[in-house]
This record gives sequence, C-alpha cells and structure tokens, in this order.
Amino acid sequence: MFFLQIPPVAETWTAVMAVAAAAFIVFFVLKKMKKAFAVDLEKKRAELYRALDLLDQFGARATFFALGWVADVAPELIRRIADRGHEIATRGYYHRALREFTPSEFRDDVVRAREALQRASSQP
Repeated sequence: MFFLQIPPVAETWTAVMAVAAAAFIVFFVLKKMKKAFAVDLEKKRAELYRALDLLDQFGARATFFALGWVADVAPELIRRIADRGHEIATRGYYHRALREFTPSEFRDDVVRAREALQRASSQP
C-alpha cells in the first residue's frame, strides 16, 4: 500500500529490501494502531520512528495511509510523517467498508478524516 520513490543512488537490492521492510512495518503500525493504543502505544510509536529513520537513510519517500481517528488521538505521529517529507493519504476516519456508507456519509467521513490529518500535519 506504499508507493516508494527511490532515488537512483539508492537503487541497490539492499536498499530496496530495506525500504520495503520499513514500509511494511509502517503499514502494520498504522493498520494496527487502534489495537496498539490499548496494548503498547510507545512500542508502536518507536517502530514507526525506526521505519521513518530507515526511509530517511535511503532517501526514500512513501505515501502513508492513515486514518482520521489516529490523527485526532496521536497527532504527533502524523506530524512526524509529514515533517519527514512523506505524503499522507487516508481511507477515511474509521476505515469502514464503502458499502456501509450512503454517498453523503462517505463524503462526510472523508472530509472528517482529511480535516483531522490536516490539523495534525499542519498541511493544507
């Protein structure tokens, strides 16, 4: 679910594998973040920061898909991703299935998620 842009100087197999591993870790952290708050937020936060460091090490940029509620509960995570120059995308506020929404509800959910991510990242 990540779209990595690897610069020519980092196009080695090792770099690609390292960045892919970092992207997997970040995806796992964000996907499981709701559960992580109840289990061990500090451990998940540390995993995300390590993944961001690894992406920085190879000069790679990624698109992070984050939910709106994560931005409201832990805005520092979203801010850290944005400050490192990564793109932030969303699937909605709570990651509900599209078939559960009317068109109006879907629009409201995406707007709510976007506003939460914009507040957290301090980006338009």
